[in-house]
Amino acid sequence: MSDVASKPDKSPLSLQPEPATLPVPDTPVLASKSERRVELALQRAWHQLHFRLPRLVPSPYQFERDYLSSRDAKDNVASRVPPNERLRQVALWGVEIFGPAEVDGLHLAMKRLGWNDDRLFGFNADPSAWIDEQRTYGIGGGLNLGAIERPGKSRFVVPGRQAPLPDAVDYAKGWVYQLSPSITAVILCFVLTESASNDYQAEINLDRNTLREPVSYGYRSYNVEHVKRRAVDLTRIRTRTIVANWFATYLPGLFSCASDGNRLPTAELLTTTNQSLLVKKRESLEPNWIHLAVPVGHREVWKLKALDGLTLCWPGSQGDLRYHAIVNLQTTPFATKNSPLYGDQSDTTCTSFVDDHLQGILVNFAAIAALSEIQRRLRLIPSTVSLYTASRRDTVKCLEHIQ
Repeated sequence: MSDVASKPDKSPLSLQPEPATLPVPDTPVLASKSERRVELALQRAWHQLHFRLPRLVPSPYQFERDYLSSRDAKDNVASRVPPNERLRQVALWGVEIFGPAEVDGLHLAMKRLGWNDDRLFGFNADPSAWIDEQRTYGIGGGLNLGAIERPGKSRFVVPGRQAPLPDAVDYAKGWVYQLSPSITAVILCFVLTESASNDYQAEINLDRNTLREPVSYGYRSYNVEHVKRRAVDLTRIRTRTIVANWFATYLPGLFSCASDGNRLPTAELLTTTNQSLLVKKRESLEPNWIHLAVPVGHREVWKLKALDGLTLCWPGSQGDLRYHAIVNLQTTPFATKNSPLYGDQSDTTCTSFVDDHLQGILVNFAAIAALSEIQRRLRLIPSTVSLYTASRRDTVKCLEHIQ
């Protein structure tokens, strides 16, 4: 007899149905103490790297990453400029003040620019002679400098004066005002090119993500609205610096020659289609392109009585933007037949219209700003000699009374 067990019969007739079995769930494997310690150490290391390098190392929590991604996408959509609107920075103004100490530099600067050269036709050929006459006889008034272009062929019927202009500037135009026998003001309007005028809208419509910046105790988080506002503010500083640097290079005066910053009074013209940018109260906490286009904290808003589409304010910013003004022009109200801009709403026409209405305001504001700067400098002078202390104090009080 063989000791090998015979195999059971596998014929179809001998097969019996097997009982149904349910899938057995995986039994969780409990981690050992050493594995748990390693996991905790890795989590602590991830946390430390995230706090020290928040831009490179993401949050260790998946739910937080999902929430930020969803919030960023929502805020990006809510803060875009709508299709029926168009936000443009059309022009920039700069006003420089020249007192008795700066007038010689003004004459020399105009001579170097060639603005005193004789011309066959056009506006007054010698601004320096006009300024000397105003300072001698104390008449006061204004002198139109006309258009200011880059050296080369003129595109205007009446050729303008020539001067080096920044790449972002299409052309400029200016006036000289004699505010008093000893105070001269030069205001220039720089009209931006088509590409440069769209920088604000491009920054606002660009999708952003929540930004985290490391600090000594961890990191500081900025949502989409703050990131976009910072980008717009940096664009505003950059464009204003174009004007300030031009005056400091070619027409330096009281503000440009300051040793502790260039607080040159400036202004910018922002055009929109229907929406007014200078609203006194924020209606919603949701991100909105209107609140991104202008600095936070503007106070009193001036409006043109004849038309509601032109507004002006000084936001009261700090640093070099202390005397920077925001001008907003809505183009839709000017499309009616009774509007002075009906039929022609080009950048040249809009800028000329705003310049005619606000030029005097900007010049007078610059004169007040000059008094504030002189007052500030007097306060910073150390009173080392008691003989001059009373005189300096009286001068400061006199300036406060004038303002």
